[in-house]
Amino acid sequence: MELSPDITPDDIEMFLQEADEQLELLDQSIVKLEHESDSDHLLQEIFRAAHTMKGSSAMLGFKEMTGLAHVMEQALDQLRNGQIRVTPELVDALLNGMDGLKDLRGVLSDMDSAIPDVSAAISQLEDVIGGGSGEAGHSGQAPIELGIPSTREPEGGMDLDKLRDEMDKGNSVLSIQLTITSEPVWYGVKGFQVLTALQAMGEVLSSSPTQEEIDAGSAGARFSAALATEMTPDSVAEGVARRVDDVSNIVVVPAFTPTGEATSVAETTGVETTTGSSQTQHSGGRKQAIRIDVERIDAIINTIGELMVDRTRIAQIGRGLEKRYKGDDLIDSLSMTSGHIVKLVDDLHEIALRVRMQPIGTALGSFPRMVRDLARQLDKQVEFSIEGGETEVDRTVVERIKDPLVHLIRNSIDHGIESPADRKAAGKNPVGKLVLRASQEHGSVQIIVEDDGKGIDSERVKKAVVDKGMATQDMVDRLNPNEAIDLIFLPGSSTKEETTEVSGRGVGMDIVRSNIESVNGTVTVDTNVGQQTRFTLTLPLTLATVPSLLVDVCGVLYAIPLVYVIEIAWRRPDEVTDINHAEVIRVRDSIVPLVRLDKAFGAKSTLSKEDNVHIVVVQLGDRWYGLGVDTPIDTQDVVVKPLSGLVSGSKGISGSTVLGDGRVVLVVDVPALVASVGQSSSDSGTSNESDERELALAG
Repeated sequence: MELSPDITPDDIEMFLQEADEQLELLDQSIVKLEHESDSDHLLQEIFRAAHTMKGSSAMLGFKEMTGLAHVMEQALDQLRNGQIRVTPELVDALLNGMDGLKDLRGVLSDMDSAIPDVSAAISQLEDVIGGGSGEAGHSGQAPIELGIPSTREPEGGMDLDKLRDEMDKGNSVLSIQLTITSEPVWYGVKGFQVLTALQAMGEVLSSSPTQEEIDAGSAGARFSAALATEMTPDSVAEGVARRVDDVSNIVVVPAFTPTGEATSVAETTGVETTTGSSQTQHSGGRKQAIRIDVERIDAIINTIGELMVDRTRIAQIGRGLEKRYKGDDLIDSLSMTSGHIVKLVDDLHEIALRVRMQPIGTALGSFPRMVRDLARQLDKQVEFSIEGGETEVDRTVVERIKDPLVHLIRNSIDHGIESPADRKAAGKNPVGKLVLRASQEHGSVQIIVEDDGKGIDSERVKKAVVDKGMATQDMVDRLNPNEAIDLIFLPGSSTKEETTEVSGRGVGMDIVRSNIESVNGTVTVDTNVGQQTRFTLTLPLTLATVPSLLVDVCGVLYAIPLVYVIEIAWRRPDEVTDINHAEVIRVRDSIVPLVRLDKAFGAKSTLSKEDNVHIVVVQLGDRWYGLGVDTPIDTQDVVVKPLSGLVSGSKGISGSTVLGDGRVVLVVDVPALVASVGQSSSDSGTSNESDERELALAG
């Protein structure tokens, strides 16, 4: 691949960052266009993104990307001018064009890879817009026409008659000046973007540098223009700042003074004009932002985690010295200083965690496209919406739950939502509804995936499990409907009768549950046959710290994540019942399996048979379990460190942490612990029918 000879690796990295933003915008907005075809704002947004991709790639000399983006821009321009209309075929062509841009973008990440053939995407676009032979598109060397009229300023200043004509139409004529703050190699690209932004707000009458000068690569850091518009100076300044990065000192003033004299547009050397009845100046108009490598953020978080351990230790030492040397001035000063350090470290930790947070809607931007493609593949009609997309979640949590959410959504479309004909026959709207809803609930994040399809039939689930030899008929007959529905999380429990490229509900559900539980989350399912199915995921806000209950077991400290904890109770020895070689207790109206942590971790309990048992009741899905401990101690936010070496594969332990006094605490992996103990119990056989029935009730 050949690029312009003066392009540096830093230039390519800057282009990739901007291209990722524009491609993400295209991915989301093109799908919206199919349902919001009358939205001028949305269309302008898509046009600007394609226009930016074309201009930026042209600056690099990446002819293949420039050619494809140019054809996309032509299609969008015809759409803006009313020459064509939004159709599924047009949206398909635009999406395939965007896929081609993504493939070409990948080449810049691996310069040794072959340039993908995007001729099919170009041909599809040309067919939709009625293009000619397509030679220009296929060659990737189409002339770069930016769709902006020539903006060369007339000799001696602006044409006053033209300016007055615009004012007679009711438009204001504004003078715009700004500074481009990017690297010089990007002056031309940013000039393109500013011109495009201004064109979206009115008619560009003149500019400096002109369009021809930008094309010739002679653009500088200063930019000036005259704009005929109905918008106010404030609105224009804010519009430019919102649409274009790396611009500052935006000055917008009326082009006419009160006496009727025209204000000259500043030359590229850029003297700011201040004549006029009002002036608007913005330094960017937005919160300033920088891009930081994720590894650096993680390093900061880890360092702050160590600092939190030390700050707790300092506070403990300070309290000890206060007791020993009460009234000493130096000790009092030390106490005040340590208290201030504790507050600063806590604030620093909170700020650092916010840096890792991101709106969940940002990470799910590709989902509308996935839903559209899958619905068309299955010949179904699906209306998909994301609610609460602004809900912020730790980046690591988002990465870990993305695949489970893909499973749930694909299964909802494939196996939940019926075909239009079946929905009509059932008295439903032929268009099925699929909603992904996110919210913060009591210090955790709740994500709901809900469809209005045919629901899950518990009898079909039980039959599938029995037919596949995963359980006996007698065993499943003892399950209530909710327990039967929970069987879909068993590997291979799908009720799908035909194998297709799209998994049926049940295929991958075990992966969904294990992935959610791996981040200390839970997943539950509610369904009404013929009406709807709702999956509810409850997740921690962050994985950097875990609110936990500290417990003592045989002199060893363990941390149980609070997201699982329902309550703490105690039972007399005679209240613990042995059923089928497994201990159970009654918690209100439920029989709950008891897992003693000393036995689970191979320790020897110091409690006698007559001692009461402290029990931490935990919840996994819709099931409860009791964890037997020696002594509950306290709740505390802990910084979890992964296990390494010989202990990395310990069952029931997900990591460790260090308290302020230096004591090591093991973090309990509740799902893995319950699963391993449950498997051991099931291997021991059954004793009688009544025991089996009670165990089934216990889960």
